[in-house]
Amino acid sequence: MPAAVRVLAGPAKSGKTQLLLTEYRRLLASGTVGCALWLAPTRRAAACVRDQLLAGGFNACFSPNALTFAEFARTVVNASPRELRAVSPLIARQLLRRSIEDVRAKKGLAYFEPIAETPGMLDLLGGFVSELKRLEIWPDEFLAACRTRSLGAKDQELHRLYDRYQALLTRHHLYDREGTFWSAREMLSGGQRRPWERLRHIRVDGFTDFTRTEYEILEILAARVESLVVTLPLEEGNARRELFAKPRRSLDELRRRFPQLEVENVPRPALIAWPALAHLESRVFGNPRDAAPVPDARGIEIIAAAGQPFDYVSLPDATHVMHQTQPDRFAEVLTRWAKALA
Repeated sequence: MPAAVRVLAGPAKSGKTQLLLTEYRRLLASGTVGCALWLAPTRRAAACVRDQLLAGGFNACFSPNALTFAEFARTVVNASPRELRAVSPLIARQLLRRSIEDVRAKKGLAYFEPIAETPGMLDLLGGFVSELKRLEIWPDEFLAACRTRSLGAKDQELHRLYDRYQALLTRHHLYDREGTFWSAREMLSGGQRRPWERLRHIRVDGFTDFTRTEYEILEILAARVESLVVTLPLEEGNARRELFAKPRRSLDELRRRFPQLEVENVPRPALIAWPALAHLESRVFGNPRDAAPVPDARGIEIIAAAGQPFDYVSLPDATHVMHQTQPDRFAEVLTRWAKALA
């Protein structure tokens, strides 16, 4: 039975993460180790979630399972009986260098020959391969796409280099960072459940979009678990569509992949004590032609000054905080700012 799939949609600081944390604490407190998984976009975000879990009477947790998507994919690959080894960024760079040397030995470079031995060539090739693999475009698919237009020497040589690099990985049973997702998806689609046999609930927080492979991994997992909840930074209405274009596309893709998806809008609490700032926050980055003046502008002052930039903010209670850019004043300014907003 497909999982109950839900999206929490709301702007920044609307409380989406706190809602998920409340649910996640309850799931972890159920006593079933490994029943819940939290996916975050970065290690820092995952660490922040682990720190916040120990709040609200939640005193300890031996298996929080707050991971990045890449860390989750590695747990799947590492639990597989297949002989696969991860390569570090340094080893991947050496394989790229080897690919260039092999293609040059076969007289396969002309366009890139003048820079073939430079570090810049390695950077260029590494970025090119990483982007194609992130989008899951294989060497043959890249070549086929190039043939739809006039296939130049640059495209041919990039294909040769990419194809050689991938062949080295395959021959030696290696996978790079992007290949981690491919391998994990292949293993999950083949029926592997280790080491997540007890997984029943997934919470995905902090993302604005996903790669094709990440979407497919979520689809596979959703067929095995009871609930999947994803947060997206969105706001209701069409006032700032360009600002939220990426998460809107993500929501459309999630709807396409999960017909049972439900959307719950989480509005940001109004800044009642500071209506002028609330008005500004809700309209910044919008179309200036649609901007309306705030009825009550008290609490915000804009001061123009030449030289070193600074911000001068007048709070409703007449507490003045000046934020200067000098390093020796930074700690003092932060302290005064925190006290003013308390």
